[in-house]
Amino acid sequence: QKSMETDEALAHIETRLRQSAQNFGLVRFNPYSDGGGDQSFALAVLNEHKDGFVISSLFHRDGTRIYAKPIAKSESTYPLSAEEREAIERALRRDH
Repeated sequence: QKSMETDEALAHIETRLRQSAQNFGLVRFNPYSDGGGDQSFALAVLNEHKDGFVISSLFHRDGTRIYAKPIAKSESTYPLSAEEREAIERALRRDH
C-alpha cells in the first residue's frame, strides 16, 4: 500500500513538474535608433512541453509598451518579433 501511494505521489509530482516553468530565455535590445540603451527586453518562459508565454517590453523615453503572447509547442498564434523568437530559442537551448 505504501509503495502504491508513493508511486501515485511521484507520478503527480512528475506531471506537475512537466507543466511548471523550467526554461527561460532573455534578450535585451534597443529597438530605436534615436538613443537609449538596451532597456527593452523579450522574456520567454516555457515548460517541458515548450508551452508558456513570451513577454516583451519596449522602452522609449516617451513611454513603455508591454506585450504578452501565449506559446504552444514553441510557436504562437500571434506574430513574433525577432527578439521574441530569439528569447524562445534561448529558452529551448536550456531544454533537456
